[in-house]
Amino acid sequence: MVLYVISAVFLLLQTTTLVVLAHKVTYNIRKRLVAKLGSTRIDFFDRTPLGDVVSVFVNDCDDVNSGIYQAINVVLQSGALAIASVVVIFIVSPRLAVGVVLMIPISVFLMWLILKVSKKHSEKYKQINSEITRFAEETYSAHTDITAFNMQNSCIEEFDKKIDALSKENAKKQFLNMLSYTAVFLAGKAAFIFVLIGGAIFAIRGWIDIGDITSGVIYVTTIMFPVVLIAFMTIQIQNMFVAFERIGKFLDLQDEANGDVPFDVSNVKGDIEFKDVDFSYDKSTKVLRKLSFKVFAGQILALVGVTGAGKSTIAKIMMGYYEPDEGSVSLDGEDIKKYSKASLRKAFGVIMQDTWFFEGSIMENVRFSRPDATDEEVIEACKIADADSFISSFSDGYETNVGEDGNLLSKGQKQLVMMARLILSDRRI
Repeated sequence: MVLYVISAVFLLLQTTTLVVLAHKVTYNIRKRLVAKLGSTRIDFFDRTPLGDVVSVFVNDCDDVNSGIYQAINVVLQSGALAIASVVVIFIVSPRLAVGVVLMIPISVFLMWLILKVSKKHSEKYKQINSEITRFAEETYSAHTDITAFNMQNSCIEEFDKKIDALSKENAKKQFLNMLSYTAVFLAGKAAFIFVLIGGAIFAIRGWIDIGDITSGVIYVTTIMFPVVLIAFMTIQIQNMFVAFERIGKFLDLQDEANGDVPFDVSNVKGDIEFKDVDFSYDKSTKVLRKLSFKVFAGQILALVGVTGAGKSTIAKIMMGYYEPDEGSVSLDGEDIKKYSKASLRKAFGVIMQDTWFFEGSIMENVRFSRPDATDEEVIEACKIADADSFISSFSDGYETNVGEDGNLLSKGQKQLVMMARLILSDRRI
């Protein structure tokens, strides 16, 4: 009875430790992923679909969590049981033990071969899963346009194709998992047969007793059962390793170039100069060619051009989102490359073409640019932006919830709120 209680206590401690370890590891991974999002180069967001990023944050981290808890839990318990059984069978009969123990490396080798094949299917499965996440996000955000063009059935058909592809990859993964389980199971049965036949031969020759054969049968089962159990967990283990690889690739993304000198926003004048600036997003098609201009503090410059001429690109380069391929950009006579990006961007106020809102009140969304602003300052900024009139017409006024990404506001209202956010930030340029 005492042994059962002690065993239960140790099992509880082991389970609790692994649960805490899994959550801590996943928590730290997600913290590092968030930090990487804040420091990685902007072009990553231009070329990477949102679904891929969400999949890393959610699916891959969940696979790591479950892998650490379930897979390691099984490996620890099964490994300890297998090692103890090997020691006992060597004591009972070293001759029988050699044949039985040989089945373990054979089983491990078989699992390794199958895992090597299944890895590509695990990677493909995660890739398709990311595509489904991306497709769901795209169709949700474009629901109005999809309905306007009566493309619902087309989207459903496309979604069905992706789900079908995911199911096929999952079936391949499960087949290989069962193949691994079956191969190790057969290796265990081979060890079982060896103990019976070999034990009979050894008993006839007087090397062991009949009782040793019985003990050998018991212990070979005890040894191979944990190995078979580990083989059954190969998919979980494979998913964890693939998830770690995908997370590692994300964490290895190149950070944006950053200067060491903090920019003194309080003393900024606002003289901006582009000098012989060349820039391309893909290093092949030039968006800007030998662009040169100078704007002095207090001047207003309007950039006019066709779509894709590079107007927004100029603003992004000016704020340090992108580095020129050639040439230089200076602020108050100093190259902006020398300044840290965070301090440099405090000098600029920009409204891009695409608006961004989080689910919350209008008051909260405007205050986003200056969290310490009072309600009165927020309202004054809205009045300057000519947004106060439509905000006041809402029953909840400034406490009106804008919905996800501001969907409850019109395009024009979004722009006015964005302008109020910019005015509240009180940037020098």
